[in-house]
Amino acid sequence: MRNSKNILIILFILVITQCRGQYRVFISAGFTQSYGGNVNTFLKASPAAWTADVEVDRKVFGSLHLVSGLSSYGVGYSSTKNIFGPANSNYEGRFLAVPIMARWNLGNRNFYYIDFGIVASYLVQAKLTESLDKFKNGNLIVYSGDIAPHLNRFFQVAKFQQTFVFNRFLISIFFIFEFKGQNTLKDLSGHWGLNAQQSTFINSNGYSDFYAYGFKMGCRIR
Repeated sequence: MRNSKNILIILFILVITQCRGQYRVFISAGFTQSYGGNVNTFLKASPAAWTADVEVDRKVFGSLHLVSGLSSYGVGYSSTKNIFGPANSNYEGRFLAVPIMARWNLGNRNFYYIDFGIVASYLVQAKLTESLDKFKNGNLIVYSGDIAPHLNRFFQVAKFQQTFVFNRFLISIFFIFEFKGQNTLKDLSGHWGLNAQQSTFINSNGYSDFYAYGFKMGCRIR
């Protein structure tokens, strides 16, 4: 499965580099709201994170375009449990990503776009803060830091996006889904103050298999 996705990415890149059609550049910014990740979260426990995109689309033929560029998006959660004493866990992850997507320009009217493809994502920052009251006496032990060096950093996610364009301005809604089976944890267990039973993050396999939706606004600059 992973090999087929890698081959698809290579094919998209080759098509983009060989295509001589007209290209356009869009910039946008907004927010992302993530869920899942093997953590029971809901709206209140899933803080919104900012997202920013630079998208370049190039016409292939008819109403079909190919889209690439550079993107940054965030995921995370805020969780409270009371198993081995009151415990809190807050995670904020930030990705730098390269999308490879097909775009359907509905009716060639440059009003409504539908995009779908793969986003190759690199984890640039992973801030984790966890606290535990082991003896339930009100004394919280707090551990906090950037744990990205102890996690796997490369991930592949699928993205579906709808965009409405008004002159040079655009509004987009999008959904992203991390492909299952990608292990987040590397060697964090040996570098964190809480063990797998005490740490929500480790016990949840490092917030893997997440999904998210987002909203953004922007404009065409070329």
